[in-house]
Amino acid sequence: MLWKDFIQSHLEVLAAVDFFTAEVWTAGGLTTYYVLVFMRIAPRQVSLARKPDRPRPPRKEPTG
Repeated sequence: MLWKDFIQSHLEVLAAVDFFTAEVWTAGGLTTYYVLVFMRIAPRQVSLARKPDRPRPPRKEPTG
């Protein structure tokens, strides 16, 4: 099967994901925005995930 045929046959279920940061000047100064983007290829549907201005470190559950 050629790559072109494979992509064409799976177009309805293909998706792309990207994560990046953007430095933006705001009234409060330079702010870093964390952006997570999901895109369904066939319908060209794009979704943005909300992220906090400053990511928090993962919480550790107490063990014992």
